[in-house]
Amino acid sequence: MDILVSIVIPIYNVGQYLKTCLDSVVRQSYGNIEIILVDDGSTDESGGICDEYAEFDNRVQVIHKANGGLSSARNCGMEIAKGAYIAFVDSDDFIHNRFVEILLSIAIGNDSDIVVGDFEVFINEDKCKDKELTGWQIEQAQVLNEKQLYDNDFIHKETTCLTVAWGKIYKRELFNDIIYPIGKINEDTHTTYRVMDKANRVVYLKEPLYFWRERTDSISRGKFTTKQLSGLEALTEQFSYFNALKRQRYVEIVTDAWWDWFFYCYNRMNEQGIDYKEALKPFYKYMCNHIKYVKLTKSVGLTNWLRYRYLVYYKLRKWFK
Repeated sequence: MDILVSIVIPIYNVGQYLKTCLDSVVRQSYGNIEIILVDDGSTDESGGICDEYAEFDNRVQVIHKANGGLSSARNCGMEIAKGAYIAFVDSDDFIHNRFVEILLSIAIGNDSDIVVGDFEVFINEDKCKDKELTGWQIEQAQVLNEKQLYDNDFIHKETTCLTVAWGKIYKRELFNDIIYPIGKINEDTHTTYRVMDKANRVVYLKEPLYFWRERTDSISRGKFTTKQLSGLEALTEQFSYFNALKRQRYVEIVTDAWWDWFFYCYNRMNEQGIDYKEALKPFYKYMCNHIKYVKLTKSVGLTNWLRYRYLVYYKLRKWFK
């Protein structure tokens, strides 16, 4: 294979983790890659580390820009990416040394537009080593189809790796008319579903090729702010998108995720003494107007169908009086 793959890495103040990330990328077994480092206005040593790697590896390109957030950095990298395929890596994570080789070979072998690899969560990278992968393991890659779409266990278990931007390889053309939304902290929830929907074929490999660092200072673990309503906003957009296309099973899947996120926001706001009514009322009103589109089907079942209506017409109505 002589196919160029672009790897875009948005970077902001991750000096203590960045070399682990970049080492994993420059040491890929597949060599025909361009590595685009977008320094998003870092104020620590991150920018200097980027320049160091560019000096000894001519595949590395560095963009230094004013801080604009993760979406802005990703979009900036995509603008100059020349590869037929593209992948995203977050700068505090790292990837298996065969990440590109394996996902690209699966993409070519299955004529797929997106290949999704699994991930492993870690705290200390010293305890997280590359696993040797055999041909047998790689052959377990499966084309996502209606069977998985109607498998609730699969959807619930794999929802993270199917939603996040990282851990995948995409045909670059899928992003021709899609960018990540500026100022949204759940930018992948706003975006990945549209990229997936454009793909003719998506393949999933249940082997961890991406290593996701769990940080105690991450946005999701810190103090709740109204910016975190971005996830609920994204799921509301998804509901409207799939409902307009009359994709009933997708509407059902999104509805379940919507309620999970709604109560996550409610619980976090209650924990911190934040008045939830003003922030959550528009979302409640939206679901009041759209719950009729969640139909009683084999997938939803009578229990969930009744539960959703109980929440909308009884429980939440009392909250928002």
